[in-house]
Amino acid sequence: MECLEKILDKSSSVTEESELFYLKNSSEKLEFEANELQSMTGKESEGTGLRVRKDGKIGFITSSRIEEDIIEKAILSAEFGDDSTFSFSGKHENFSSDYIDRNIDNINIDTLVSRGEDIIKEIRSFDKKINVNITFEKRVEEVHLLTSGGFMGHYKKNHYSMFVRTEFTRENDIFEIWKGFSDRETAGKEERLVSELLFDIKHGMSVVKIQNGKYPVLFSPDVVEELLSIFVTGVDGNRIYRKTSPLYSKLGQEIFNETISIYDDPSIKGGANSCPFDDEGVVSQKTPLVEKGILKGFLLDLKNSVKLNMPSSGNGFRKNWITGRSYEYYPSINPSCITINPGSSSYEELLSSMKEGIFVKSVPDLCMGNIQNGDFAGTVIHGFKVEQGNISGRIKNTVISGNLYNLLKNQLLGMSKDLYYSISSGARVPYMLFRDVEVTS
Repeated sequence: MECLEKILDKSSSVTEESELFYLKNSSEKLEFEANELQSMTGKESEGTGLRVRKDGKIGFITSSRIEEDIIEKAILSAEFGDDSTFSFSGKHENFSSDYIDRNIDNINIDTLVSRGEDIIKEIRSFDKKINVNITFEKRVEEVHLLTSGGFMGHYKKNHYSMFVRTEFTRENDIFEIWKGFSDRETAGKEERLVSELLFDIKHGMSVVKIQNGKYPVLFSPDVVEELLSIFVTGVDGNRIYRKTSPLYSKLGQEIFNETISIYDDPSIKGGANSCPFDDEGVVSQKTPLVEKGILKGFLLDLKNSVKLNMPSSGNGFRKNWITGRSYEYYPSINPSCITINPGSSSYEELLSSMKEGIFVKSVPDLCMGNIQNGDFAGTVIHGFKVEQGNISGRIKNTVISGNLYNLLKNQLLGMSKDLYYSISSGARVPYMLFRDVEVTS
């Protein structure tokens, strides 16, 4: 966009360095609540974020309009800014990438009304007392990034997501299930999601008890993502620099089972976070974090890469975990898509290998505890007891706890040979089975 180039040129002439980021978001959302169509909404936003270095300090300002007076405001903010010594991207590269999935592009949000009604009808055919809530959303993002060092990048991508929550209430029991996807691979395959949801409803109608103790526990991909969020905190470059991570001195050492290799990979085009470069102009790359159990690297943005004297891993993104991505955010360390190399068993083989244990599908508060040391504990909201390789019923008021680093080093029994995206598509991981997990009911 010529107007962005003009702003950058003018800013570069009065500062030591300049970086201009532009983000445009548009979304269409369709929502069903309690079995009925609730709303159909559209939203669009755009804006710019300008970082400058003036007199050795970083200034940052944002605007919802593309205008030149943003330059003066950025320079003024630099008076109170950070004096970090990192430089903005100086690579003379010109990226123009298209991450538009044409199948998603052709989805008309109006046509999803009948799809939602059909899904609700199918689910409630099992029991009319089930309340169904569905959200369909179609999003398009357009990004431009320019720096005075010569970087010029642009890409456009789209997303399509679907989330379903069912609720079944009876005396002394509220049974809720969440299912959904936000990756391109599942788009158009909603029937599989509904089939899995009905399977869980059927097997969850019977509530069973489990005694306190240590059991084998099978974690679904969504729960694996929750577990790995503890690890991601541990390889955050800022925490490594401040020595508040248990991994700050472990580079090159064995920290996990030798069968475990973990990467962050924004180049996987199926994920919602796929991109050709991060929000600081660092080219996307598959970053090894753990290979065959050995700690190989950290997640870094430009600022922390200088502090640690390492190259940036391309994980500087303008987002947070609550509200998502925005031009209003200063770049910070965020993962893109955490992946684990697969195992050798099918999901069914892992399940059938359990004589007595639990199958955990949702633990929203799993990261409660001293996550700095890897400890975790959480209440199982959606989980089943397994006996002789078969699901015997749903468990309630059950807490699982342990330590992530012990779990991944000493307690791994197996991983599925297939990888699955989590609901957020922030991870593409296998089912994972562990032994001797503390279970309290």
